[in-house]
Amino acid sequence: MALVAVAYFMTNRPMCQNSRKSTIDFQAVPQLHQIQIQFAPREDRILLRIKTTDKSEFRFWMTRRYVKLLWPVVVKMLEADQQIQLQENQAAKSAVLSFQHEKALQKGDFSTQFSEDSSNLPLGETPILLAKIQLKRRNDGGNLLCMHPEKGEGIDLGLNEVLLHSFSKLLADAVSVSAWDIDLKISSEITGEETTPNRMN
Repeated sequence: MALVAVAYFMTNRPMCQNSRKSTIDFQAVPQLHQIQIQFAPREDRILLRIKTTDKSEFRFWMTRRYVKLLWPVVVKMLEADQQIQLQENQAAKSAVLSFQHEKALQKGDFSTQFSEDSSNLPLGETPILLAKIQLKRRNDGGNLLCMHPEKGEGIDLGLNEVLLHSFSKLLADAVSVSAWDIDLKISSEITGEETTPNRMN
């Protein structure tokens, strides 16, 4: 399953690793076009593939340990929504988050096949093993999810609401077919209640 998304900032420049470089020319970097997140049984890892509008592809490995670190960060980004923060109790916050999740997923395209044209691989053909996570706020108020290896280049993703919810669904779906004994839920982080996201067309 792949997510087709446009108008979504991404860069492999180490913005999050250097606080002095807090701005970037958004017109000078490619926009994200597709994301694919799949479980690879032989490697027992999650393969994250990101394709941009200039037909570049970035490949990354996520281990079980990394996903367990990443998921709370993703949920934190989801919960930062103003409408959720305005709710007075946890049950109300969970209900709003679940509603936003279903609504956002309705705007994604999960049916288009991931493009296998991989002629341009800026970080190489072999996936990069991710090890570090950092969450940063962009100057325009948006979220910047920074995922990097121990050394070398990683990727920084600017996620709007729709793409953040879609990313969380792809990750949860990939983990669900693994044998990792991890149950990634959106609202469970707040109330312990399970919600099932709608399938996107």
